[in-house]
Amino acid sequence: MAALSAAPRLATARVVLRAHAASDLPALAAMWADPEVTRFIGGRPFTAEESWSRLLRHAGHWALSGWGYWVVETPDGRFVGEAGLADWRRDMTPRLHGVPEAGWALARAWWGAGLAREAMAAVLAWADAEGVAARSFCMIEPEHAASLRVARGLGYSDGVPGMYREKAVLVLTRDVSGATTDGEGPFRTQMGCGPQAYMRGQSAGRGAGGASAASRRHA
Repeated sequence: MAALSAAPRLATARVVLRAHAASDLPALAAMWADPEVTRFIGGRPFTAEESWSRLLRHAGHWALSGWGYWVVETPDGRFVGEAGLADWRRDMTPRLHGVPEAGWALARAWWGAGLAREAMAAVLAWADAEGVAARSFCMIEPEHAASLRVARGLGYSDGVPGMYREKAVLVLTRDVSGATTDGEGPFRTQMGCGPQAYMRGQSAGRGAGGASAASRRHA
């Protein structure tokens, strides 16, 4: 995998994934200040300072790892949310340091349209093609049915019990070797099939709210 310092541009039928920018702060802060968005992601709204720190963390993750999170927006530039993979090195059970953790969060206006799954399928197709890792996982609170549906639709396992910050979570895993890439599984879209359908536009670069119980979960 060629090292990247910023997220490459990806496109699907309905969304564009691009690198974070400082100008994204107002939209990010508004999303993370919504208590419905954070219900299963930390359990409280985030301050603007915390949203700024999150934005900086995403930029830094790309610089250090060559993979990370994207901003998700519509083709005409309307902010939808965030999605990606990260190694947060959580103090959790089971311990999964070094295994990419999938996460997603959408602004409430975009819930229920299948955009979280569409964006994350593009992320996973890119990661599989680039050889980011042989396995990834996501962490979801058992009560978050919407994100569990998204995760399973992306090919993640049914999940095993885990603990994070004294809270019960489900830890779901996905192996690249078991991912469907023939157009009949999680990477199918209305415009085509297979991971390459999600790569068009790449430049040399109760709905859905987020994934990873403490990372993100709403699809």
